[in-house]
Amino acid sequence: MSFNFFKEHQINNVTTKWDKDGNTFVAKGNFVVKETGKKYPFAFKFNANYMILQEWFGANIRI
Repeated sequence: MSFNFFKEHQINNVTTKWDKDGNTFVAKGNFVVKETGKKYPFAFKFNANYMILQEWFGANIRI
């Protein structure tokens, strides 16, 4: 997947939750394909420098 994906489509329903230690957070929401309106759930775990540590895609995201 290239960064053009993010330019060509939308992201909605984004929420963030910081871990108690304040060093990492999880952002989750939906990628929305503009042409079809179809939504794809995603979540990313970031460190405090906004580097991606882990990523999840699909309907069964439980974080």
